[in-house]
Amino acid sequence: MFNHARRGAPCRRASPACTAFYVRSLRRGFRLGRVKSSSAVLPILVIFALVWSAIVLALDFFIAGQIAGGWRSRSFAEAPGHVRSSTLTRHVGKHVSYTADLVYEYTVDGRTFTGSKVRYGGWSSSSGRAQDLVDAHPAGSATVVRFDPADPSEAVLEPGLSGQNLFTTILLAPFNVIMLAIWVGVVSAIRASKSAPIAGGVSIFESALETRVRLPRMTAHGAGLMALGGFSFLTIFLVAIGTDMDPSIRTVCAAWAGIVGLSALIFARRWRRIQSGAEDLVLDQGSRALTLPRTFGRKESVTVSFREVKDATVVKVERANRRRRASYTWEPTIQFKDGRREETLADWRSNEKAEAFTAWLREKIGLPAAN
Repeated sequence: MFNHARRGAPCRRASPACTAFYVRSLRRGFRLGRVKSSSAVLPILVIFALVWSAIVLALDFFIAGQIAGGWRSRSFAEAPGHVRSSTLTRHVGKHVSYTADLVYEYTVDGRTFTGSKVRYGGWSSSSGRAQDLVDAHPAGSATVVRFDPADPSEAVLEPGLSGQNLFTTILLAPFNVIMLAIWVGVVSAIRASKSAPIAGGVSIFESALETRVRLPRMTAHGAGLMALGGFSFLTIFLVAIGTDMDPSIRTVCAAWAGIVGLSALIFARRWRRIQSGAEDLVLDQGSRALTLPRTFGRKESVTVSFREVKDATVVKVERANRRRRASYTWEPTIQFKDGRREETLADWRSNEKAEAFTAWLREKIGLPAAN
């Protein structure tokens, strides 16, 4: 039922490769539910979701353990100890980093233990921070060790939480957002594969003389979730550069407050926009008129009579990504008898959904069924 095809503009090339990866992954996750579902594709999507989730959840579990350990260490008991060795180690890779490698001994109830953990969590950092640790705990010096009374072999030199502990939650936030988006898409795809939704699965609100259709655009929850991941991703670089990967707890808390606040603002704005009905397609059966949604470049509401509509078809649109690989969307479009510019109503990554919606619309406005 295609009446013609047109080519969209190629996507702009993203400068940072990691930014492009995040944006592509997140958008694919939200769109999984809009792709064509088949017995061949669904297992692949589910396997990908399971693998991604296994990796992300394993990291979440590890980080949660580090944070829990830091919190628990605040109540560790004290024991006298001494530093056996204290060295500054330089690591050379893409970037140069340093660690303070400390080995200490301490005695609990007459038993001697050896430890090397400075604190829970943490990683290689600048030479200044690592050198400060070495200078504070020189070899042969006496020190106070904090140990777990339930397991004396578990000990640290610096108890409590650190900014690095909490910063890891920001590091993992974008990957958790992608995981949630993928599963939302997978569940939507599974539901779509079980039964053909009415009118392509759009939300329809009917009253006595008016029918409102909420066409597929970004939901408020989707916008908020994408903002949460995006702001987290940006904050990683801002905090890392500004603090040399060693932020204070106050800095991390302020960063999270900014991330959550901005994401909530975007969610609220999107929610108000949707609830206003500005993006709804409205069919007024009383006046036999169609009000187009304020999307696809329409800044004001456009109302046309059913009699003015010549046809409703699906337009196949080809889009080239930054690697010049073609992808397609299907756009339900209406044409007019007076020859004015055609109007796009929505876009789907599924031809079947676009066709189902267009067939429903043709029936509602009294157009004959397409051949």
